[in-house]
Formats: sequence, structure tokens, C-alpha cells
Amino acid sequence: GFIHGFRYTARALFHLLEWRNHGVPWPAITLPTTQLLSVVVKRLNEGSGFYQMFSVLGDVIIVKDGGSSFVYLEEFPIPLVPLLPKFTGHQADEVIVIAMEYGKNFSGAGKDTFRSDRATGDADDAHHSNFLHPVFYHYKKLPTEKEMLARPEKWILPRPTHLHHTVEDFLTSFTAPN
Repeated sequence: GFIHGFRYTARALFHLLEWRNHGVPWPAITLPTTQLLSVVVKRLNEGSGFYQMFSVLGDVIIVKDGGSSFVYLEEFPIPLVPLLPKFTGHQADEVIVIAMEYGKNFSGAGKDTFRSDRATGDADDAHHSNFLHPVFYHYKKLPTEKEMLARPEKWILPRPTHLHHTVEDFLTSFTAPN
């Protein structure tokens, strides 16, 4: 993440300690699933913590009641996802984690971040996005600590049941119809 994001990790620590020391659950909203798209689009366009602390903090959607409702937690530490109930006070089985990530080959030794094929605007190629973009990890069952330790190289979470990359947008405006 960026140094600008320190305040978001400090806030996450506050929520973790508030649960551990005072039994106050991680702040969340519970809504019917019909509201999910609106909540997600608003967060993708306005959320600052998971943008500044990409691949470190993410939003977690806990699917409830057979998919008829959800609980939405903002800016939760991604490495703690396998221990979500222990650190939040929210029971969870099926979850969707939304994280902002750079492409796996965005930068590094010998990489030209200004190369001509560095960006994609085609939704079919969203998994090839190099710039910061939303990635959705859907787990039918919360991943385990063991799976977290065995995750693929450069992955922030273990292999999910379903994985969806949203195409990058230089202006981080995720409202286009396609």
C-alpha cells in the first residue's frame, strides 16, 4: 500500500482491538442482496482505504440466509480473512472479498511500466489488467489458515471458488455499462 494509507491500517487496528478488548463487532451493514450491486459500485468508486492500501485491506461481503442478504465489512486486513469470525465478531461461511490489485506483471526489475500493451480496456481481458483494479474472490467456504499459507506466489488470497477481475480504469471510475 501507499504511505498515505497508514490511517486506514490504524483504523483497522482500532476495530481489531475494539473487538478483542471490548466485544464490539467490526462495523458492518446488513442489507438484502437486491442492494448488493449499489453498495459495491459505491465502494469501488468512493472507497479510499482499500485503494490506498491495495492488496492489504479489502472489503468483505458475508453471504447470509442462502443468498437473500449480506453483511458488508469495509477495509478488513486481507491476511486475516481466514480468521474473520475470530477478529470481527461476525460468523461467516460464504464470503466475497473485494481487493484492489495491480496486475501480477505490472512492475519489477526489467519491466517497462510504459510499454504499449500495459493497459486493457476490454472486459474480456480484465484478468490481464496491469493497473490498479478490483478483484473479487468468492469463497463458498471461508479459506483456512493452511490454505492462506499455501497460496500461489504473488496471490494475496488462496485460490477461490470463483475469481473475477474488473477491467482497470485509469480514473478509477467503475460505472461503465460493459
